[in-house]
Amino acid sequence: MKRAGLLSARLLLLLGVWLHATPSVHAAPSAQISTAKPNPKRMITVPAGWFYKGSTVHQARRALARFARLEMRQSIRGQLSTRLAEELPRRRIWVSTFRMDRLEVSRADYGRCVARGRCKAVALPSRLGAFRKPSSPMINVTWREAVTYCRFAHKRLPTEAEWEKAARGPLGRIWPWGNRWHERACNHGTLHPIQDLFHGSATDGWFWIAPVGRMATDRSFYGIMDLGGNAAEWVADWYRFRWWTTGKIKSRNPKGPAGGRGRLVKGGSWRRLRILSRAAAKRWLGSRKREPDVGFRCAR
Repeated sequence: MKRAGLLSARLLLLLGVWLHATPSVHAAPSAQISTAKPNPKRMITVPAGWFYKGSTVHQARRALARFARLEMRQSIRGQLSTRLAEELPRRRIWVSTFRMDRLEVSRADYGRCVARGRCKAVALPSRLGAFRKPSSPMINVTWREAVTYCRFAHKRLPTEAEWEKAARGPLGRIWPWGNRWHERACNHGTLHPIQDLFHGSATDGWFWIAPVGRMATDRSFYGIMDLGGNAAEWVADWYRFRWWTTGKIKSRNPKGPAGGRGRLVKGGSWRRLRILSRAAAKRWLGSRKREPDVGFRCAR
């Protein structure tokens, strides 16, 4: 309890005025586990409407305190507190109707683009062949390579607002499947000292990456798969430090800043902390960066 209190105090120091200026808005209660039925369609329509994007102070404090006890080390708590602060405040956002891939782009999907000469072949890590199965998510791609594939498929990368609405649904779920954490709901990682060499976790049934759509519970309100874990995903938006917190945000179809240090990545992954599987979580990478846990999906 003392440790949780110290973590909360640190986060509050970062948030400053938001603690007093931002009202705590609570979404309507949602199901513990998504009741959406598996959908065989390749793309899912997400209807126009309002949703809550970002986190409240209460949600950020609760997540930090809870998951700190599970896996965090002192050396990364300050860094993580800063990252959570960028989720604040929670805002009511309108997103127009769009369609999103039900599954992450797989190696087989990407291979068809390579075979047509439109996409660049990408080297993959070995890891006992786990990443080289045709049904595995296509990872290790740069932001530009993800954009190129989506154009090949007559699609585009989703914006951060679109991605988060697809993950949270109209009720503002914390995770794609509901408001409670489940250890086997998505393919996540850990920073447990014994597993630091690989950052993987077998507690979800997969130590490394899983085939796309295999985690049946990692299914959003709309029936979109793997938004909580497996591979994190590039989105279209630039990253600028604390832009969501201090920038002038449009309430309808926000597209992020006009430029920045890199591009946003949404969703947890097989090698990332459980806390990053929350739909509001975000991080950024340089657009030329390749990571063995970062893939993508397309929208239209």
